[in-house]
Amino acid sequence: EIGIKELNRIDNLALIDRDVLVACGLIKADAKKIKVIKNAEPTKAHALRGVSVSFGARSAIEKAGGSVE
Repeated sequence: EIGIKELNRIDNLALIDRDVLVACGLIKADAKKIKVIKNAEPTKAHALRGVSVSFGARSAIEKAGGSVE
């Protein structure tokens, strides 16, 4: 699991996916499952692709102008 709090630390990327999370050191390259949870409010309009997202995290991300694909 990774929280919105950790996503807030990623600098100005148009899209956050598995490769970005690995490159930022937020997950291991061999992670089988990735799920974003709501542990903070988003400070940016995150655009996520290819990761699981909890209901609370999805709602918060979309409310902040972000998207989940």
